[in-house]
Amino acid sequence: MAAMTIKGIKWIGICPADWDQTISFYRDTLGLTVRSAGQLSTAEGQDVRYVELATVSGDFIEVFDQNLPERDLFRAPVVGFLVDDVPSARREMEEKGVTFIGPVYRGTDWEWSYFRSPEGNVFQIMAELPH
Repeated sequence: MAAMTIKGIKWIGICPADWDQTISFYRDTLGLTVRSAGQLSTAEGQDVRYVELATVSGDFIEVFDQNLPERDLFRAPVVGFLVDDVPSARREMEEKGVTFIGPVYRGTDWEWSYFRSPEGNVFQIMAELPH
């Protein structure tokens, strides 16, 4: 098995208290482009608004509203490390003692899994799904 490689920081997720102010800040003040926006339904049956705001290079910040079931994980921004294969990377990291939070999640375009660093910060590994 090939060793896991972190290919970059691709994603930052936030769950702010003030939705409108946050969207305005990233879009109007920082000049990020709205890549995608809408509503998603979680496995728990929650409807969650989201907006993806992209940089010129394609990296993005994803803003979730307060209906996100995992909002407690988002007390600080959550950074997503890009890998080739989430399940394989997760197994390798678990073998090295990393503690994961929940399962491997799978959306339409991405697969991801949350974990804690030794000091308790929440991060995720993520991979783009083939189309």
